[in-house]
Amino acid sequence: MLGYTQQNNDIFVFFESDEISKLSEGKIQGEYINVTQHQEIGRLEAVIDEVVCRKGMDTIITNVQRNSNGVISSMSISVMQRVYDYLVEMGKYESHEGFRHIHLIDVNRIDFSAELSYRQLKEFQH
Repeated sequence: MLGYTQQNNDIFVFFESDEISKLSEGKIQGEYINVTQHQEIGRLEAVIDEVVCRKGMDTIITNVQRNSNGVISSMSISVMQRVYDYLVEMGKYESHEGFRHIHLIDVNRIDFSAELSYRQLKEFQH
């Protein structure tokens, strides 16, 4: 799983291989790429958590931690079961969260525009 935030604050999370099916079994971990901040790599976690989402009154809840330089060191994403079900069925899910959109994407069924972002992100990973 790879994720990053665009300059307009939209968040993209790409689920690789069989990670979407692993999400149904529990928390999965990946890498958060800080593409505009020295290409630093942080921790990315995703989990299905109805309680957290209901408490936050949204279908997706993000929690971000920053290091002393203000660079994102970790991001956790909690999703409702219905978000997960939609992601499995459609291969992508988009949610509006305040001032940004959150895009969850299955790379096995990625569209052309998201594929360009994903390929660029993979380059930052290495």
